[in-house]
Amino acid sequence: MASIWRTLSRTVTGERAPRRIAVTCPCQQTLRITLDVRGLTCPGCRTEYGHSEVLRLPLAGRRAAA
Repeated sequence: MASIWRTLSRTVTGERAPRRIAVTCPCQQTLRITLDVRGLTCPGCRTEYGHSEVLRLPLAGRRAAA
């Protein structure tokens, strides 16, 4: 419900969505996060990360466009 509220509020006020950053879990799964993420569970290895842990994960390497 909170996600819907934020989306609608941004639509009405013209605010842009938070920028997503790609980080890599030790299992090599790429996770897309925002800086205000509360926590996250990796879909690959089911490891749970809190806010500070997920922000310490290494940035994912960029891929060249095909």
